[in-house]
Order: sequence, then structure tokens, then C-alpha cells
Amino acid sequence: TVQHAKKVAEQMKSDPVLQQCQQYLLKRAKTHKNWLADWWLNKAYLEYRESVVINVSPAALIQMVHFKTQDDWLKFAAQIVLGTYRAKLNTESAEFVESQRKAGQCISQYYKLFNLCRQPAMPRDKMVVYPTAGPNAPRHIVVISNQQFYAVDIVDEKRNPVEPDELYKQLAWIHAQTSQRAEPSPVGLLTSLPRDKWAAAYNALREDANNSAVLDTIESCMFVLCLDQCKPEEETTTRCGPHSSPESLCANLLLHGGGSAVHTGNRWFDKTHQVIVGGSGHFGMLQEHSTAEGVIPTRLLCDAVINAAKATKKNIAVGELESLQPENQPIRLQFTLNRPEIPDNINEAAQLIDKSISNLDLQALMFEDFGKQFIKTCNISPDAFVQVAMQLAVFRYFLDPSEDVECQLLVPTYESGSLRAFQYGRTETIRSATSQALRFCRAVCAHPQSPASLPSLLRDAASAHIALTKAAMQMKGVDRHLLGLQAAFHLLDKGNLPKPALFTEQFVQYAGAIQLSTSQVPVSFPGFMCFGPTHADGFGVCYNIQPNFINFGVSSLRDSPKADTATFMAEIRNALLTMRRILDNHPKAKL
Repeated sequence: TVQHAKKVAEQMKSDPVLQQCQQYLLKRAKTHKNWLADWWLNKAYLEYRESVVINVSPAALIQMVHFKTQDDWLKFAAQIVLGTYRAKLNTESAEFVESQRKAGQCISQYYKLFNLCRQPAMPRDKMVVYPTAGPNAPRHIVVISNQQFYAVDIVDEKRNPVEPDELYKQLAWIHAQTSQRAEPSPVGLLTSLPRDKWAAAYNALREDANNSAVLDTIESCMFVLCLDQCKPEEETTTRCGPHSSPESLCANLLLHGGGSAVHTGNRWFDKTHQVIVGGSGHFGMLQEHSTAEGVIPTRLLCDAVINAAKATKKNIAVGELESLQPENQPIRLQFTLNRPEIPDNINEAAQLIDKSISNLDLQALMFEDFGKQFIKTCNISPDAFVQVAMQLAVFRYFLDPSEDVECQLLVPTYESGSLRAFQYGRTETIRSATSQALRFCRAVCAHPQSPASLPSLLRDAASAHIALTKAAMQMKGVDRHLLGLQAAFHLLDKGNLPKPALFTEQFVQYAGAIQLSTSQVPVSFPGFMCFGPTHADGFGVCYNIQPNFINFGVSSLRDSPKADTATFMAEIRNALLTMRRILDNHPKAKL
């Protein structure tokens, strides 16, 4: 109960072990620029031992593109690669640095996307980092086409980008070499394994000198370009269903590749930044999540599209591939599979990831009735409005008609709150399931005819969410502090410290099992980010609020007896319309 939680919280003040832990945090804060950063990287990411695919790494659909010809596809890919490099350079400019300084935002995440890679290890993975500037900085990207790897230099010795025509020729040459035959043993699938299994296979690969050099080349590249060829299996293996939207199909292909028979082997899931351009029109990015929040690479890729649009004023000439001299041809990165267990590992990876993909129900909700323009006319924060709508949606979804509505509760909810106001800051949890949101949800369900009290209850819920958001972004949230106390306890405990009651309290365990995981990624393009659910019976929801529409990526697991994506999407849509109707029925409530 709330009363019990308050009692435990009061007891915290006199718990001598918790006081020791708090003093440890205060001392650590004096010797670290950010007392949480290293712990967060390790505990939230590098110590995670399941597959990073679906579970950790988010994807972003930037836009769907219609390519009339194969050349159009490859020209677009070339321009996006060079646009991405220009976007990278923009983040290093004095103007960008100054703009972020004035905005009070730490820019370190922008510099943790290129030339670095997650590396499997036991019991904790590593991040390998290469220089991004200077004479020793790698000049290449890695292109994956039909599960085959190539290194392509995109800048010269002076760090000037290559001409678009030249890059197009190299991509066309790669496509010509790979289009007729996929790699029979796609090593990229290994990166989808649970981390300990992948670490063992990785170490076996590293024992061969050639493989070690190939791994170094992949891990050190600026970023990866995944050229996904059109395959008829795209629609059948993602299990989106016959009535799913094209956006749903694209989101699945970007998040996991569609399965071992489609594009999953056309990835290197450990690479921090992968740009994906599919011949069938899916275009976006996949991020290994350890070093940055999803909004950073998504904004960079949006900038890359803008850069590419400017560059396309100069047409790329379609040249003869024979004119590509041997010294200018991309370098094939071919693994030596001389260990008998490696093919077995690849087969196991295919089976495991295909099972995970078939269990994921990820769909796109394109809500077109209104967007932020209408919400702002109501003098309500667009994000708060959407978050309250999702509380109403999940309340209705889990509503038990056999019980009194006043006995129904909300579920533990996470919204990502940015801590970039602090050096090396990442995120804090915004706990959207507030008592104000609960009162609003109960009132809506108990009085569906929109009584006069509903507008004020809606505004109270939105105001509570805004206050929580501000507190979280000022590092006044609960979750990261609790994580710090737990980490401090484990470091201080030599087997003789009694565990604080706070750590084992039932309500703490309950609140930590996030059943509704949400994030807003506001970007200028009409796409959206997507990720898998964090709870076996829950939902993952990412959204992008545009002036006149709102796009959502919604996911759940098919084997859950309690969570169904399509039904929950319908509840989100109904909740948004209900809230608009509440405000429309009471015009004064808009003022």
C-alpha cells in the first residue's frame, strides 16, 4: 500500500547501511565527473547477457523510399553515406558545440556513435573505441550486402569525402559481386546470439589471424551500411499479418532484419551505428544502445537525409563498373571458418533469432486525427497529453469488468527522461503512472458520458506528468538513485552487511517490472523509433509527435496471454480521441 511505502521511505533515513551507501555516493561524486555514468554503462548494457537484438537495440524508420530502379537505390545509399559523414562533421563544428552549450546540453553522446563497437566478453562486454580524427583515424565504412562484408574508404588522406560518383560505383560493384549468391555461412548472425555464447564464438574466431584482422576492420569502421536487397521473403517471415501497414513491415526489417532467411545476417549487431537502406524501400538506422540514447543517431540520420537532398542537385553519373580500377575496388572481408564449431554456432544463432523474431509482434500506429498543433491549443504539453492517453489506454486494456473500477490500478510505466543537462548524463525514469492519471482513468471509465469534472482531471494528470518530467531531468528522480545505492551496497558489502529492507520490498520489485515502456523521440521526419517490450506481458511504445499526426511503434510478445499489440494500438487511438472529445465537449477547458 501507499502507506506502507511511505513508512519504508521514512525508515530509510535511519537505516545505517543505507547511510553508508549514501556517503559512498557522495564521495564518488567528488571524484567522478558523473558518479553514475560508468555504472549505468556496465549494469544497464555491458553486463546484460541476453541477445541485444529486440531486447536492447532500438531502430528508427526515417522514411519509406520508392526506388524506380536499382541505380536509384544505390545512388540514394551513396548520398546517405556521405550525408551521414557530413552530419558527423557538423557535430564537431564550433557552431554546433556553442549551440549545445547555450542550450545546456552535454554533447558527449554525439561523439560515441562513430568508430566504436561493442565487443562480446565474459562476464561483461567491452566497448572498443578508435580515434575519429587525426592521421590514425579509420577512413572506411563497412558495407554488408547479401551477408558479405566489404571495407570502403569514404574519405581520403586529408579527410575529404570521396565524390558521390566514386562511392556509387563502389556500391554498384559490391552489389554486382553479391547479388547472385548470399554468403552460405553468415557470420553476422553470430552477433545476435546471447552474449556469453557470442563471446565464446568470438574468441574462437579471434584465434585465426585473418579473422582477427577482419574483426578489427569491422569494429574500427566509422559505421556500417547495410544494403538490403529486395527479397520476396520479407513480408512472409516478419509475420506482420496481411492487414499490417507497410510501415510495420519496414519497422520489423529495421529492428531485426526479418529473420535468417531475409536480412538478419546482413547486420553486425554490435556496431554502434548501422545505416540500413533496403531496395524495397525501408530506410533507417539500427543502434547498439550502450553509448547513446536513440534520439542522437536518429537526428543525425535525419540531418544526413537533408544533406543528401542538397547534394542530389548534382546528378550522379552511372559509370561502367569496368572503370573501377583494382586499387579502388572495395576490400572483401572474408572470414576463415576453419573451426568446426563456428558453423554450428551460426546455425544455433539462426534458430534462436528466428524464434525471437517470430515471437515479436511489432506494428506501426499512424494516428492522423490530430497532432501537437491541436494539443497546444489546449495549453497542454504534447508529451504529457500522449503519456496520459497511454495511461488511459493501458487502464482500459487491463480493465477487469467484474471488479469495481475504483479498485483498478495502472501498471508500472517507464518514460525516458533526458539527463543531458549533466555531463555524461543519460536518462532517468519518468514514472507516468501517477495518482492523478489514475483518478482521471477511473473517472473516464466510471462516467463515459464526459462529466464536467473530466477536463480538470485530465489537466491535473498532465500537470503531474510535467512536474515529474522536470524533476527527472533535474536528476531528482528515484530510479537512478536507487540503482546507485544498490551498486554502493555491493561494493561495500564484504559478507557482513545486512541488506537494507528497501532493496527487497515487494513494492520496489513490483515497480521495477516495467509493463509499459515508452519513449518519445522527437525528430523532424515523419518516421518513428521502435524497440521490443521489457516485460513478458507488457508493451514497448515509441512515438513521434508531429504537427498534425502522431506516429507510434508498438510491440509485445506473441506468446503472452495478456498482451496483444493490435488491441493495445486500438486502445491508444481510442484514448487520444476520448481526450479530444472531453476537451471539445467543454470548450472553456481549452482556455
